[in-house]
Amino acid sequence: MRPGTRPTAVLMDVVSLWAIHLSSGSDFTTQEASFLTRALRTAVDALSGTHHHNTVLHNIQAAVLLSQYFTRNTRFLEAKYHLGAAVSLVLGSGLHRIRSPDSNVVQPSGGQRAFRRLPPPRDAIEETERINALWTVLRLDRCWTAADGSPSNIPSDVRIDTPWPLDINSPDFPNQVLPNSSTGTVTAFLANLPDSGTSVTAFHVKAAILFEQASRLASTYRQDFNNSELHRFYVSFNSLDTLIEGFKQNVPPAQLHPTKEMLIIQSLVHVATIQLHNPFVADRDASRLRVLDAARAVVGCLEVMPLNEFLFVDPILGTLLMVTCQVFVAELARIKRHRTYHGHGHSSVPQEERLLMDATDTVLAVMNVFAPRCRLMDSQLRAMQQLYDAV
Repeated sequence: MRPGTRPTAVLMDVVSLWAIHLSSGSDFTTQEASFLTRALRTAVDALSGTHHHNTVLHNIQAAVLLSQYFTRNTRFLEAKYHLGAAVSLVLGSGLHRIRSPDSNVVQPSGGQRAFRRLPPPRDAIEETERINALWTVLRLDRCWTAADGSPSNIPSDVRIDTPWPLDINSPDFPNQVLPNSSTGTVTAFLANLPDSGTSVTAFHVKAAILFEQASRLASTYRQDFNNSELHRFYVSFNSLDTLIEGFKQNVPPAQLHPTKEMLIIQSLVHVATIQLHNPFVADRDASRLRVLDAARAVVGCLEVMPLNEFLFVDPILGTLLMVTCQVFVAELARIKRHRTYHGHGHSSVPQEERLLMDATDTVLAVMNVFAPRCRLMDSQLRAMQQLYDAV
């Protein structure tokens, strides 16, 4: 937020709600319900009121925070509503066309509401805030619609021209440069074309896009594909697999950047591999081993993170850790079936099995760190513990 800029009422109320929500053990936590009621009331007023250049950004931020709040509390319909509101705001105010060759044209589609176009940004900070707002909303949309298999809130015919986001809080921010013109940003990335998106914030968005693309492509696979359909699928599969592996090589190692954001980035991209190869793990050892390696990479990232220093994490981590845990549990079940079939059911636990159990225990222990503060993580932890105990 720009110095001297007064936040909108809804942003103040939502930030206050989050402060109460994160104040574990505080006397104020009993007031959370009343703070939520107040935030929701001002959110309705904000969305129905006049949208000026000094309120749109704050209203987007408030909608994002409300969506994340409801997600953490497993109130998914309300989370979807506020994420949809954030999407309408960014598209309706043209934030997807920043530095576009045709940036003067704002054409919301799919029923998106058209708001008054924002005036030019006053400086580089304001422009970067607008850019980052667009990508934050897109990242959340990609993550959560992929997680539950629902359609994206962003219509497929909306072209994202806005440049990749910058690390606005980095000391290096003054040295980061935006391209003079930008077009088809996501399309170019998926085509594996070089781009300027090398900030940590850009890596976060790209990882979310890969997670979403892998999840959706894998969900389209059918065993009864005809030859033509199978060919088209594998063209897309191989292209995406190559893009994911190349992206992994460009992401800074977690050991050198043990931050919350890097934890999410690494987890997203490795789970993208898991999602992409999951349809084939039962029949193809190559895919099964790829999935196992990706799950082990998530564990390796967890092991270098100062988890106890993180007050809270993006709730998508719970979903990513569930997927990772399911990989290890499925492999444990496969090994036990193999042992029983070959008459070794009562032999000592082999090293391979012990390593899988250790990896599972690590994932569950990490989920347990955040479960007390996040209802969603708590429910996911209990589900994974039951799955593990049943093996």
